[in-house]
Amino acid sequence: KLASLDLSGNFNPSCFPCVHAKSLQWLSRITSLRNVNLGEIDLSEATDWMQIVNNLPFLEQLRMHECRLSPRILPSLSYANCSTTLAVLVLSSNLFSDTSIYQWLFNLSQISTHIAHVDLQYNYLPGAIPSYFGNMQSLEYLDLSLNLIQHKIPSALGNMSSLSYLSLIYNQLEGAIPETFSKLEHLEYLDLTDTIGTGKAPLEHQSLVYLVG
Repeated sequence: KLASLDLSGNFNPSCFPCVHAKSLQWLSRITSLRNVNLGEIDLSEATDWMQIVNNLPFLEQLRMHECRLSPRILPSLSYANCSTTLAVLVLSSNLFSDTSIYQWLFNLSQISTHIAHVDLQYNYLPGAIPSYFGNMQSLEYLDLSLNLIQHKIPSALGNMSSLSYLSLIYNQLEGAIPETFSKLEHLEYLDLTDTIGTGKAPLEHQSLVYLVG
């Protein structure tokens, strides 16, 4: 049975993206998939992408970067067949311009309790960073760079006990880094480049090897 599918890398500057798909219904028939990479495929018309992903019960890694995706959460969206082993979610460089993608992610995280890697950089995510990220205890890598995020960094992020990588560059955050970040014992990389008014980091533990702010 097919476990890995990689259709990415169809990049050509003269016709990017060169491959289009109006639906991902065909993907739902390959229920054995564990690793899926559809990066650089135009999925702007594939309004069913969330439901299809939710129907891959063994999915461990999903990469859909540069796919022109936008979140379309339907009232009928079911999580009954979701994978319980999803660990890697790469959705960078898409068209997410509201916070509904967070809702989908957090619903998934209640089923797939081992999500370790989330990449949402280079979208159009507005508003505040949701405090719910603090409940994702298995999350090791979080990239929210190059969005339109505002307000303060929530103190709840200090509860992400497994976090080792956090990038929030080129957003519009304000205020100081929360004192709760001193509890992030595994944090090795923290990048706040051109993130407004983040203040001094209250980080003294020895694991941090890269800090930019």
